[in-house]
Amino acid sequence: MGLAFTKIWQRMIGKQEMRILMVGLDAAGKTTILYKLKLGEVVTTIPTIGFNVETVEYKNLSFTVWDVGGQDKIRPLWRHYYQGTNGLIYVVDSNDRDRIEDAREELNKMLNEDEMRDAVVLVFANKQDLPNAMTAAEVTEKLGLHNLRHRQWFIQSACATTGDGLYEGLDWYKNLSFTVWDVGGQDMIRPLWRHYYQGTSGLIYVVDSNDRDRIEDAREELNKMLNEDEMRDAVVLVFANKQARWFWVLDGFVREALLGLELLHPHDSSDRTCRMQ
Repeated sequence: MGLAFTKIWQRMIGKQEMRILMVGLDAAGKTTILYKLKLGEVVTTIPTIGFNVETVEYKNLSFTVWDVGGQDKIRPLWRHYYQGTNGLIYVVDSNDRDRIEDAREELNKMLNEDEMRDAVVLVFANKQDLPNAMTAAEVTEKLGLHNLRHRQWFIQSACATTGDGLYEGLDWYKNLSFTVWDVGGQDMIRPLWRHYYQGTSGLIYVVDSNDRDRIEDAREELNKMLNEDEMRDAVVLVFANKQARWFWVLDGFVREALLGLELLHPHDSSDRTCRMQ
């Protein structure tokens, strides 16, 4: 059942866009990783003053990757890139044992910020080709990753110059699991729905297709939800339940034939992905 749900979700969202922030201490290999992923080749880099930004296409994902410089004086500026971040790629120089505590401190600072509370974390333990490099297990321990609570994280051994491990890391993003909150729908419970909105990436709205008497109520409750600020970026999947025939609405809105949702009408649906199953 879980696999079937995942497949439906992937079909619904099509190509998934993610805003990824890539940071790490200076000389960790961030820019080399970015352009290895973007161009498939190693480019000559200099210390990044400011940022590089590129779109990386991989399978069903489209990543906008912000590669932000890691020098001491630049690190306080990282916070200006937090808003809207779906995921963090944290790059560690596995050969730099002297500064691994600094790397841990900076990571913890970031993850304690409100804007980063929902960001998933991919750590690249880079420079594994060097003889003194710490293993991914050592880096995990040094960064205290096992102490991260209520956050999805993954560490991947990598070598930016050869590309080893980079796509395995992106595959983790592609295969991220999702948590489904099944919330009661009785009249008295509906006002409580709003307490579950924060951090929601997608909405599955289930309609009893046989309940013609309450279809207007279903429409009203859905409109209420989608007008909330916390739900403005949520993608929407509607299950027209209790019928034998299954079908897809393949354009980017729910047909008015089902719910008459002006909110999701084609002329104003450009910022929301919606499918019906």
